[in-house]
Amino acid sequence: MDAQAALAGQVLVIADAAVIRAALLRALDAQPPTFWHLEITPLSLSSVQHAGDHWRLRQLNLDVTSFPGRESL
Repeated sequence: MDAQAALAGQVLVIADAAVIRAALLRALDAQPPTFWHLEITPLSLSSVQHAGDHWRLRQLNLDVTSFPGRESL
């Protein structure tokens, strides 16, 4: 994540819930046991942002099934 933060732009990552939990631990600077307390909903969207010298959680478990036009997916 830190290597990516050095680059400009946005990145979309499609990943297993365990990978998302690990990224959130890094973004929140949380302790490893927190991993098991994060509920990642299947087919949801979570977002983190690097700003200055830290990460921040922007959104967690946004329901993408409610997006307009998703019927064509």
